[in-house]
Amino acid sequence: MLKKTELREAVLNWIVRMPSGNKFRFSDAYKFLLDTFPTECSQRGDAIHEPRYKHDARAAICWDAELRDKLVRQTGIRGQRERV
Repeated sequence: MLKKTELREAVLNWIVRMPSGNKFRFSDAYKFLLDTFPTECSQRGDAIHEPRYKHDARAAICWDAELRDKLVRQTGIRGQRERV
């Protein structure tokens, strides 16, 4: 079973493999996780307002890729990021 950090790592690796200049939304990361790791996403369960895998995806994008590694930047459109 994948744990929280492994789902975050999967999204971070997905971002690293993207070509530079590619734009994506949070929903693209959610779809990637659901298509690639459906069992692990369902095993993570739900938080109060959303499934936990969605939080993992957003944390990977906002904290790991954007702030820590400077791999993505905001485009000015809510929820959209661009691979640098």
